[in-house]
Amino acid sequence: MFEQVKKVVLDSAIWSGKQTETHKFVLTPAIFKFARDQYVELLRLVEIICEALKGVDSMAMTAAQPGCDDRGWGIVRDALRTQVPKLDLDLLDVGSNVGAGIFKFDIIEGADGRFYVPEIDTRVVQNWGVGILTERMRFVVAPEAQAISNMAQGVVAEFRRQGGTNDDILYLIYPDVERFYKPYFMLLKAAVAELGIQVEILHENRGLQVATEGGFFVDLPFCKLNQKVAETLARRYRNGQVKFLVPPKGHLGSKNVLGLISNASGDDALEEILRAYIPAETLTLLRRYFPESRLVHSASSWNGVGQRYLLKGVISGGSKEVTLGDAGEFAAKAEQARREPFRFILQKEIETRVRQLPYFGPQGELMEDGFGVRLIVHVSSVGEIMDVSATACRNKRIIHGGKEALMFGAAIT
Repeated sequence: MFEQVKKVVLDSAIWSGKQTETHKFVLTPAIFKFARDQYVELLRLVEIICEALKGVDSMAMTAAQPGCDDRGWGIVRDALRTQVPKLDLDLLDVGSNVGAGIFKFDIIEGADGRFYVPEIDTRVVQNWGVGILTERMRFVVAPEAQAISNMAQGVVAEFRRQGGTNDDILYLIYPDVERFYKPYFMLLKAAVAELGIQVEILHENRGLQVATEGGFFVDLPFCKLNQKVAETLARRYRNGQVKFLVPPKGHLGSKNVLGLISNASGDDALEEILRAYIPAETLTLLRRYFPESRLVHSASSWNGVGQRYLLKGVISGGSKEVTLGDAGEFAAKAEQARREPFRFILQKEIETRVRQLPYFGPQGELMEDGFGVRLIVHVSSVGEIMDVSATACRNKRIIHGGKEALMFGAAIT
């Protein structure tokens, strides 16, 4: 089994040349098995998250209108604008009926056996290739298992919803800060090509010409070296000459969304707005899945906060800008949060379930240890699950990819 799983990774070219070390992770014969009732729960969870994001998107557009000056709308406006890229905010009125496009959310399985959703992200495409890889590994490990989805097929379906055909090219322009993920972008390109769609992967410094011409693009990249690329794409998008699989709605990926929906302080003005845009049942259900998440904008945000809380930057990923409550740097980070309203959220730490998982040692020997597991669920613009993959770490408090992490697929039992 070790050689079969390893061959999948080698054939993907993720571990080619120096990438054998830089993109290393631990191979495993594990899969995450959803029982039927858990899968039904997952489908319902996807449904209510999609419903809530539509409501929050409408709230953001209303908050941007003149006249929304009372305290409740001020909280909504500041929460959904802080740290969000300016180009996204400038395009808020363009995608009024577009929705989030392809987005992802994370699930942590608590020690109490419940699912928790600590993050939702609407502007991350790096994991698409990971989903393709873990599904291929899952097929080798358990070919008889019922697959949940297929990431490449999901991307093609989304492309066709946007009007793309086999004669069109889908462009993925990646910023320099995401060059680490290029092998995964190339894996995505190859997988989608097998389904008849051509994808071109371009570094931001090579993207200006295609941005000028318009067409189909994965997303609006966060360009640092060549801002003109992003500005050109944004202008073409406003003019209807560019279509995105992931529309520029960075506000929906802000962790302040969790803080707004949680309304942990019980703010009456905010609650009234939430209930006008999101069904009461959806709010109630989501508050069971979200860990307590607090907007950080006043002294009262800190009432009752102890060492089992995390500080998270509202626009960040890959466990960056996550500070544990008992970490030495928490006090300094908390002081920054007090100076910069809505720049961070406080989130109650989840006590993670420990799963005993098998994994392969360096020579293929089968071993076992306790791991915390994070599930990554990708969802299409029409609310269909595109992929579920898993990352597992011995560090159960902050679970993220890396050289000591396991990556594997999921299936229904």
